Amino acid sequence: MSIIRTSDRTRILAQRLIRGLVLVALAASTATTAPAQQVDALLEDGKAALAAGDAVEAARLFEAAVQIDRDLAEAHHLLARAYLDEALLDVGKAKASNGRALRLDPDNVDYLTLRLHRLHYFQSRFLPGLRTAQREDLAERILKLDSANALAHRVLGEIALSDYRRARKSVSFPNLENLDVPATSEALFNAAYLLDPALGEDDESKRLAFHMPRRWTSGTLEYVVKQSEADKRRRRAREHLEKAVAARPEDHASYRALMSLTMLEWHQEEASALAREMIDRVPGESDAWLFKGVVDYRTGQLDEAESAFDRAVSLMSPADAGVFEDASLIIGELRLNSADSDRWKGKDPFLLTFSNERRLEHFARLAYADLRFGRKGDGVRGWDTEPGGVVVRYGLPVSEAQNATRFDRYLMLHYGSFYFKFMELAKNGELTFYSPGAGSAAPNFNEIERSIENDFTLVSKRLFREVPERFVYDANGRRVAFPYLASTFIGTEGPEVVVAYGIPRSDSKGLDPETHQPLTSGLFVLDERGTILTQSTGRLQGTSHTIVSNEDEYDVWHRTAPLPPVRPSTVAIEFAGGGASRVGFQRTVVRPPIAPQKRPALSDVLLAYLVEEEPFETDDSWLVRAGHAMLPAPWGVFGLGQPIYLYFETYGIRDQGAGSGEIEVEARLRRFDRGEDVQESIDGLFTDSNQDAVSVRYTGMASAGRDSRYLILDTKGLDEGTYVVGLRLTETGTGYTATAGRAVVLD
Repeated sequence: MSIIRTSDRTRILAQRLIRGLVLVALAASTATTAPAQQVDALLEDGKAALAAGDAVEAARLFEAAVQIDRDLAEAHHLLARAYLDEALLDVGKAKASNGRALRLDPDNVDYLTLRLHRLHYFQSRFLPGLRTAQREDLAERILKLDSANALAHRVLGEIALSDYRRARKSVSFPNLENLDVPATSEALFNAAYLLDPALGEDDESKRLAFHMPRRWTSGTLEYVVKQSEADKRRRRAREHLEKAVAARPEDHASYRALMSLTMLEWHQEEASALAREMIDRVPGESDAWLFKGVVDYRTGQLDEAESAFDRAVSLMSPADAGVFEDASLIIGELRLNSADSDRWKGKDPFLLTFSNERRLEHFARLAYADLRFGRKGDGVRGWDTEPGGVVVRYGLPVSEAQNATRFDRYLMLHYGSFYFKFMELAKNGELTFYSPGAGSAAPNFNEIERSIENDFTLVSKRLFREVPERFVYDANGRRVAFPYLASTFIGTEGPEVVVAYGIPRSDSKGLDPETHQPLTSGLFVLDERGTILTQSTGRLQGTSHTIVSNEDEYDVWHRTAPLPPVRPSTVAIEFAGGGASRVGFQRTVVRPPIAPQKRPALSDVLLAYLVEEEPFETDDSWLVRAGHAMLPAPWGVFGLGQPIYLYFETYGIRDQGAGSGEIEVEARLRRFDRGEDVQESIDGLFTDSNQDAVSVRYTGMASAGRDSRYLILDTKGLDEGTYVVGLRLTETGTGYTATAGRAVVLD
């Protein structure tokens, strides 16, 4: 039996106590380390699931992490992110989870940014003004912590963009006290959208003038344009949006907001730079190519625009692509679409180019309508809204204005000969056609409502029926006016049209002033659908004769093309050069000469400055036809004292022997009274013997089939003014007659 001394006992007890404390500490350490490692693993697996697009699995993993450690802010934040995923959208749970994270870590930028994302993209419609202020305050707070935060800049930029939209073209009516109307001034203030807008006299500004309906009073109402406030908001929007894309170059939403801003207030250099940047940064987004197409189209780069639009459509969802390829928004009955090339071609305003400008315009209008009137947060595309549908039909308005009251907001789009009014009741962001029946909170409004027929839900239907669509192409400002004159004949192969036209003269005749290459011109004959039936095109070669009018010089050229035998046809005459040079295109409807049936027939009268018979020496400037050479006139304008040459052809003269018959042709020229019908004036030339007219007559033999003649009218001693020239053919023996004629101007 061993004896342990007291000192040893104390030492042993101390050692045992120390070993026990160590074991307890090790046990506690092991218990803590195991759950922490488990939470870390859950968070990593959850992040991987979230990155892979599996929000459901990510939420399960983050929930498990939260159950282990309820005070782990990151786990609550990640769970909120999962709840905001489209596959598991639960805004309430996201709000609660991220709110818990912020209570644990109030100044964490990531947590604040997620809260801003939720407030901005999942907005409550309750007290919208207060909600906007909350988002602005939160974004400003984030920028104090992180000055390059992309979302904060985007949110402030989009809010400023929304403010700019409300301030742009905004007007107010400060004084309505002096109006003699059966309503209080307060009621009128709140019903200012009932005013009749009209384009002002200042064509530069294209501003609207406002009048009360005639039943109340006439005269223009005083109004104030709030442009300076709009400009300030626009600058703020651009500043924040540019910082947003600088912080996140791949951020498509910020680019889309910049696109909208640029489309509202067009600046070519800004738009071109933005289009290039978007293609570089987000080439896989259809919006980038769509915007590039708009920029290219508006700057006259048609081939590039067509390529960009086609690329954009290829990147769209099938539903959106279908909208762009289907033109039923323009004219539902025709169902025009890109697959139906004939019908798109029928809307092509300029046939010399390979591109269809009407189709490109349609794409540009769809893009504008979507960027301006779309509500992407609500899943509403701009072309599906009522103002967006108007833009798709008629393009950008000539002028516009909006007016806000205490309760609502109103927009007017003016297209010159007609206009549309829209309302945004309770300022809810949705513009619809203005209808008095929709009601208003303005005092005494019913008194006004009963007095005015101003329901644009009905007016729009009438306008859509009367004017289904409108498109006036000016080749981006390069289109120039030019004179032309079409004359129809029966040629050896059937009906045909001869068009003389004058191209504004450049330093080098017939050459493009920039490229110094020959200009291209074309004569096209179209059916009622716009399909090309025949054409004559090519570069202008050789020589032309030149005319001068009011110090303007024109090189005169001519082309001939076959016509269909019976129906009226549209004749298009066009010219173009390369690059940014001037272009011209005109259209007119012609009827082929009536084929002779037991009676003689007469062609159109072709006006000319000189006509010669064979033999003759000519160059390319002369039109040679049926044994005659002539310098055709591209219009009916002649100088005082200048002789008017009238070239014409006769058909179906009765054979009186040797293949010919006797005819009498008389030409008369007299003053044309404004308001008269040209054809009635021509017929009246030969029925009213008391008219004071210049006349010339020819009697002789004409070929029984087809014959050609010309007469000369002397204009010496006549005054300036508009005249009508008539030609009457009489077949000797039968007494049958035929007439033709034109209006001419002596200048």
